[in-house]
Amino acid sequence: YCFIHAGLHKTGSTSLQELFFQNAKALQQEGLLYPTLSARHRQHVGLAKALQTRSDDGSAVIRAFEAEIATQSHDALLLSAEWVSTTLRKPEGSRLVEYIRALGYHPIVFVYLRHQPQMINSQY
Repeated sequence: YCFIHAGLHKTGSTSLQELFFQNAKALQQEGLLYPTLSARHRQHVGLAKALQTRSDDGSAVIRAFEAEIATQSHDALLLSAEWVSTTLRKPEGSRLVEYIRALGYHPIVFVYLRHQPQMINSQY
């Protein structure tokens, strides 16, 4: 499996990503790999964007990610990027999911929702 946290804005994504990043070793001991070497700003926005742009810089990010998952013991992956939530409804939004599937993982995308009045208040 590959669990993909598509962080909606103002739902605590940064806090979750910090938690995942700080506890990556403990998660890995339980079989869940949160890649840190290929993470940019403690999340995987670089990977998601690289799959969309296919630039030379992007290819380096993809190679780093693939090297990391190939050399780290794990039963499942955990990825997180707020940017993914903004692209899921667009054709390019499925590239990350399709890429993960091509690597042999079963992708599961999840989001956290926030009570709408609280979300509106957080905008001010």
